[in-house]
Amino acid sequence: DVDAITLSVAEQTHAGDLARKVGSIAITIAVVSNSFVKTGIALYSGGGRFGGLVGLCLGIATAVGLVVAFVG
Repeated sequence: DVDAITLSVAEQTHAGDLARKVGSIAITIAVVSNSFVKTGIALYSGGGRFGGLVGLCLGIATAVGLVVAFVG
Protein backbone atom coordinates (compact mmCIF):
# COMPACT_ATOMS: atom_id res chain seq x y z
CA ASP A 1 0.00 0.00 0.00
CA VAL A 2 1.05 3.62 -0.33
CA ASP A 3 1.53 4.06 3.43
CA ALA A 4 4.24 1.42 3.64
CA ILE A 5 6.07 2.76 0.59
CA THR A 6 5.83 6.33 1.85
CA LEU A 7 7.24 5.41 5.27
CA SER A 8 10.05 3.36 3.78
CA VAL A 9 11.04 6.03 1.27
CA ALA A 10 10.79 8.77 3.90
CA GLU A 11 13.10 6.85 6.23
CA GLN A 12 15.62 6.23 3.45
CA THR A 13 15.52 9.87 2.40
CA HIS A 14 15.91 11.09 5.98
CA ALA A 15 18.87 8.77 6.49
CA GLY A 16 20.52 10.13 3.35
CA ASP A 17 20.39 6.80 1.53
CA LEU A 18 18.02 8.19 -1.10
CA ALA A 19 17.99 11.58 -2.83
CA ARG A 20 14.90 13.72 -2.20
CA LYS A 21 14.07 13.92 -5.89
CA VAL A 22 14.19 10.11 -6.19
CA GLY A 23 12.05 9.79 -3.06
CA SER A 24 9.48 12.21 -4.47
CA ILE A 25 9.30 10.25 -7.71
CA ALA A 26 8.98 6.93 -5.87
CA ILE A 27 6.10 8.17 -3.74
CA THR A 28 4.43 9.74 -6.78
CA ILE A 29 4.60 6.45 -8.68
CA ALA A 30 3.08 4.65 -5.69
CA VAL A 31 0.24 7.17 -5.38
CA VAL A 32 -0.57 7.12 -9.10
CA SER A 33 -0.56 3.33 -9.32
CA ASN A 34 -2.70 3.11 -6.17
CA SER A 35 -5.18 5.55 -7.71
CA PHE A 36 -5.40 3.46 -10.88
CA VAL A 37 -6.06 0.31 -8.89
CA LYS A 38 -8.73 1.97 -6.74
CA THR A 39 -10.39 3.38 -9.85
CA GLY A 40 -10.41 -0.09 -11.39
CA ILE A 41 -11.97 -1.56 -8.29
CA ALA A 42 -14.61 1.19 -8.28
CA LEU A 43 -15.39 0.54 -11.95
CA TYR A 44 -15.69 -3.19 -11.39
CA SER A 45 -17.74 -3.05 -8.21
CA GLY A 46 -19.76 0.11 -8.74
CA GLY A 47 -20.14 0.45 -12.48
CA GLY A 48 -19.16 3.12 -14.96
CA ARG A 49 -20.71 6.15 -13.32
CA PHE A 50 -19.32 5.40 -9.87
CA GLY A 51 -15.93 4.38 -11.24
CA GLY A 52 -15.76 7.54 -13.32
CA LEU A 53 -16.53 9.68 -10.30
CA VAL A 54 -13.89 7.93 -8.20
CA GLY A 55 -11.37 8.22 -11.05
CA LEU A 56 -12.12 11.92 -11.46
CA CYS A 57 -11.71 12.63 -7.73
CA LEU A 58 -8.50 10.63 -7.46
CA GLY A 59 -7.18 12.22 -10.65
CA ILE A 60 -7.77 15.72 -9.31
CA ALA A 61 -6.20 14.85 -5.96
CA THR A 62 -3.18 13.30 -7.68
CA ALA A 63 -2.76 16.29 -10.01
CA VAL A 64 -2.86 18.72 -7.08
CA GLY A 65 -0.36 16.59 -5.20
CA LEU A 66 2.00 16.51 -8.18
CA VAL A 67 1.85 20.28 -8.54
CA VAL A 68 2.57 20.78 -4.85
CA ALA A 69 5.39 18.22 -4.86
CA PHE A 70 7.20 19.37 -7.97
CA VAL A 71 6.36 23.06 -8.28
CA GLY A 72 5.73 24.19 -4.71
